[in-house]
Amino acid sequence: MENSPYHHYQPSSPGTNIKHSNVLIGTPRPEKVNVDVVVDALPHGRATVQVVVGGLELLNEDGRDGTLIANAIITVSADDGK
Repeated sequence: MENSPYHHYQPSSPGTNIKHSNVLIGTPRPEKVNVDVVVDALPHGRATVQVVVGGLELLNEDGRDGTLIANAIITVSADDGK
């Protein structure tokens, strides 16, 4: 989340308030995701977090090390007061 543009979000209009963030995370090991930590990392409003099997895991030849990639989609709903 630290590298996410979400942290740099600036409303286009003064008075715009983020009302809800919806996060979908795809990872090979969904049971390892701490949803509370994800929610705490979101800076605004309410949040819904869903974790599903997805992403990518590539192990080395002996299967003891490798690369794990998790993907996240963040949808933000805002109220511009209009």
